Amino acid sequence: MRPSRKFVTGLLGAAILSGAPASSQHNGRFEPRPPERVPILAHYVNWHQKNDFMNTWGLANTVPIRRNETAGFGYDSLDRAVLTEQNREMILQGIIPLVSWWGPDSRAGDAFLDAYLTLPGPRLGLLYEVTGRLYEDPLGHFDVEDPRNVQRFLDDMQHLHDRYWSRPEFGERWFRIDDKPVLYIWLSHAFRGSFERLRAAVRERSPLFIIGSDFNIDSHFRPGLQDVVRGLDAVSAYGIYHPDLTIQTGGRISQAYLDRYATSYSAWVRWLGEHAPGVRLIAPLQFAFKDNRGNPALTSTYSQALRLSEIVRLLVQRSQSCREPVLPLILMVSYNEHFEGSSVEPTLQYQYDWFDVLARVFGTPMSTRQGVAPFPGPIEDLPSPALNGAKCLCCSAR
Repeated sequence: MRPSRKFVTGLLGAAILSGAPASSQHNGRFEPRPPERVPILAHYVNWHQKNDFMNTWGLANTVPIRRNETAGFGYDSLDRAVLTEQNREMILQGIIPLVSWWGPDSRAGDAFLDAYLTLPGPRLGLLYEVTGRLYEDPLGHFDVEDPRNVQRFLDDMQHLHDRYWSRPEFGERWFRIDDKPVLYIWLSHAFRGSFERLRAAVRERSPLFIIGSDFNIDSHFRPGLQDVVRGLDAVSAYGIYHPDLTIQTGGRISQAYLDRYATSYSAWVRWLGEHAPGVRLIAPLQFAFKDNRGNPALTSTYSQALRLSEIVRLLVQRSQSCREPVLPLILMVSYNEHFEGSSVEPTLQYQYDWFDVLARVFGTPMSTRQGVAPFPGPIEDLPSPALNGAKCLCCSAR
């Protein structure tokens, strides 16, 4: 039986209902204390205004439960009441928003961050919107050795460092890995040239933990990929949607989809170890997606989303025990990208299903001081074909 919303509230509120302090005061406002659970990085869309970015809420593929009259079917991204509710929700869910940044002069750039950071909220990372900042060639690629792109990227990183990352009043708001603020680059898989050299110049200005979008579910390693990935700290993906595979599976996360994910995960762990030592993998996760280009939608059921999440957790836990280059967190697509239908923010279509799944599977940390945390479910019930090609390197001979 599918757990009810009460299950989610009870599980996520466990830390609050225990003997631990239930809340903290920040600028005089009550804030829930986040439970101990797996951090989930999730793309956070900050351009949800009516008629903005050539879209209206009437074209969205999912309709959020949280709505206001200003936006009709949805909400305004600058509505402080909406932001406050979202922030409390993300804290309780263990979600780390990766907030889109489109540049200093964009309403979905500095203007949003200036308003958002005045509110108490979760720790956050930034998502660098390459298509809005760098120069694209006729093939849709971004040459990171092009002097224009080099200068623009360096200028942007310096700007973000001076205006946000280095400001002491914002110091506790940034989600950090290896004590560095997190920056996710969408879309580094379209980079060409040596990003390693550009990254070295960035390090001289700002210590950042940079995540790229290069992971893909078909395990395709293009020529020159190592020149980009070696300039990153970690690799993940903006979702696991694959149009060809979706056609084969009727739009569902089938056993074939699970097998493909597990195989690709294993292949990327090996590739990183061989071609980009020191660069780590962050396992991506996605439950739904609507492609408006005519391809079929990816739409899992509750049970399919649960099984996918269980397998992802098991893969990551195995990597932790084998000391593979995998971080014990998840990158989720997305918190609120309603125009693509990938959101985990509660919607009329899916209600609280995706939060239920995340709570059940990622409601406890990946590892403890005693070693690998016990898997929250019957491992023997997981479909073994999906795991056959995904054993960790130190277990591959078993």
